[in-house]
Parts: sequence; structure tokens; C-alpha cells
Amino acid sequence: MRSLLTGAVALAVLFAVGCGREALNFNNTIHNHNKKLNDAGKKFGEAIDPALKDKEADPTKVEEAYKGVLATVTTLIKDTTGQKGPESASGKKLAEGYQKFLQTEKQIIETEFDKIAKALTKKEDLKATEGTLKEQIKTLLRKANEKEAHALTDLRESQKEFAKEHNLTLKPVTP
Repeated sequence: MRSLLTGAVALAVLFAVGCGREALNFNNTIHNHNKKLNDAGKKFGEAIDPALKDKEADPTKVEEAYKGVLATVTTLIKDTTGQKGPESASGKKLAEGYQKFLQTEKQIIETEFDKIAKALTKKEDLKATEGTLKEQIKTLLRKANEKEAHALTDLRESQKEFAKEHNLTLKPVTP
């Protein structure tokens, strides 16, 4: 199962083809922010991985990773609120789309990830669905992945429009 939040970093980096640096810098800032979010998401995935293999997850690592991913997305939202791209319709749409994406990520972290973290740190029983702890965690991760996939699709479309309007070339980045 792919780690949640890894798709965030897969947004393309843009390369200039006769455009202003402002557009290039704006997109690459988003890319760099997504790398931070991706890294924090991977740590959370690594912390909960033993539970997905019917083993005991280290509660301290789970709690630290959960707090880390939540702090990361909260900081990114704060840092990018009011951030504007180049003066263009697609720049405005990409900036707004990125805020929407980050809000979706925060909602995933505060709901699905929170339930998983509380269950693995023994703060609450997990009652997401019927089944074993492992099955319930997988159900929550599937829900989270579905929400993230939808948000990423919207964000990528905004990025494509932005690239086209600003004469930029998209280059995929592998996580």
C-alpha cells in the first residue's frame, strides 16, 4: 500500500521556457513545501507500519510522527496563507487550489491519522469498522488515500493550467 502523502511530492517541478522567474519560483515553492509534507507523511507511515504487519507499533514513535505531520501541515498552511502567485488567473487558481489541498491534508491528518494514532498509542479503541486493528487501519488509510487522490487531481489540473499560461514545461518528479 502506498504511503499517504507521497503523491503530494509527485507534483511536477517546472522549468522555464521563456517565462518570468516569478512563475517558476512560485511553483517550485509549492513543490518544496510538498516535499516537507511528504517527508512527514512517510515518517508517520513508517511508525504505523508494524501494525499493518500484525506487530506492535512503538507508541512513542507513532505519537511523535503524528505530531510531526500535523505540525508540518499546520505550518505550511500558515506559511502559504495569503501567498500569491504571479498576477494571472491561473496563478490565483493555483494558489487557491494549493490552500484547498493543504486543508484536505490537514483534515485527513486530524481525522483518519488521529484515529490511527490514538489506537496505536492506546489512548482510544479504534472503532472505524468491524475487524481486526490491522483491517480497521487499512480502511482508514484507504479513505485517506481516496480523499488525497481527489485533492491531488484538482491541484495537478491547476498546475497544468498555470504551466500552460506561463509557458512552463512540467517535469514529473518521482517520490
